[in-house]
Amino acid sequence: MDDSQKKRTVIMVMEDIRERVRVKYASAHLELTQAEAVKREQEADPDLYGGDFGGGWAQKIERLKAEEARMAKKFEDWSEVVDFVLPYLSPLQFCLYLLLLHQSQRDGTSEIRVGKRTIGARLGKSARSSQSAYQTIGEQLNNLAAEGFIEIGDTTREGTLYRVKLPSEVPAVQERIAAQAQPIPDNRDF
Repeated sequence: MDDSQKKRTVIMVMEDIRERVRVKYASAHLELTQAEAVKREQEADPDLYGGDFGGGWAQKIERLKAEEARMAKKFEDWSEVVDFVLPYLSPLQFCLYLLLLHQSQRDGTSEIRVGKRTIGARLGKSARSSQSAYQTIGEQLNNLAAEGFIEIGDTTREGTLYRVKLPSEVPAVQERIAAQAQPIPDNRDF
């Protein structure tokens, strides 16, 4: 499989993930809208719903608003990854960045300590992969650091410490976002 086929495969997977996140956001928004509608109905006609409906609705609506906001942010983050990071990196670099980003975000921090063998295993290589694959992972991690996607910290027996930057924190991605946000000048001469 050549790089263009790999990139197409990665794009299809990322688009699928983005669509799943969008559906979860839409579901959270719908649930919030329905809860607010029921609360308004109960406030308008308390006898219809057996009198006092308690303070549970306010708490539920606040929880649903927080979930909706979280899903909207997640969709925005995945969209940035697909729209601005994917075209910038090679398939292997993108997979490495996505793996580190996912793991660090899952742990709720921007840092992750992991070894190259573990990374290789998570990418589908055996834990005792060949020396060239081990070197390739190291080279690609160094390239990601040079491009500003990660910062490489100290190395211990548990692995190397990586600080993974969100797409919006990467200078190259910031430039792409700014370039897209600029209006296209109208050079038509009438």
